Amino acid sequence: LSDKTEDGQTKTGATEATGGGTVAATPETPKAPPSSDPLIAADNKPQDVEAAQLKTGVLAGDALAIKSFDNDHIRRAFIQKVFGMVACMLAVVVFMTLLPFVSQNFRIFAFRHSWLWYLAYVVYLVTYLSLVCCKCTRKKTPLNYIMTGLLVFSMGWMTIGITIHSDAEVVLIALLMTTVCCTAVIIFAIKTKFDMTNCRTVLMLISLVMIIFFIVALIAALAFKVYWLYTVYAGLMTLLMMAYLAYDVQMMVGGRREEVSPDDPFYAAVQIFVDIVAIFW
Repeated sequence: LSDKTEDGQTKTGATEATGGGTVAATPETPKAPPSSDPLIAADNKPQDVEAAQLKTGVLAGDALAIKSFDNDHIRRAFIQKVFGMVACMLAVVVFMTLLPFVSQNFRIFAFRHSWLWYLAYVVYLVTYLSLVCCKCTRKKTPLNYIMTGLLVFSMGWMTIGITIHSDAEVVLIALLMTTVCCTAVIIFAIKTKFDMTNCRTVLMLISLVMIIFFIVALIAALAFKVYWLYTVYAGLMTLLMMAYLAYDVQMMVGGRREEVSPDDPFYAAVQIFVDIVAIFW
């Protein structure tokens, strides 16, 4: 054995003397180098480490977006945050809506400056499209808070322009009916097994039909004094916005075909807020 070269020992395998016999030593299997892919690296970690990372949000990029909604703690926190934001936004609009009925001077001011309604409509379009279409607008702080605040105040002023022409009793009845309908739709969207997120194309087609219906109803009301057609349009539009509310709530809750990322609460809050205010209109 002593005459064998090191190269020969490598080819035949090293031997050890154990009680007069020899036992072949098992060669070590080389370990694979760590992967640079964050998704693979995250999957190779122990379950307790991964669970801790999910709770603290420490996972890279898309891994957090994919796995976070499977965690009940993150899901509940996201839903609570969105509903809290929507409640604050609706509280501001309700306060602004009640101002003309509380202060006569404010009511006169709103009547005399009707051009502010058109300005509010422009601000609403700009802020809404910016928040919904531009992800960077929703992610940057404090830009997201500023744009959301402008959206809320613009929709509040638009609501003032609609309600100052009605009596306080009519506005309160509409507010009560909106509260009941929205609560029922939200409960239905959360509890039902029917996936409203599969109906996005259908909702878009119905929306296009309703735009044509609105033009026809407006012409009939202005040119031929046929007002009942506009009333029918208002009722159908309310049903459509209730369907959109169920769609947006299911996207927020998750577990459906489409869902909002838990790191994007402004998108979910803005969509639900706009749906509820549109139902009130």
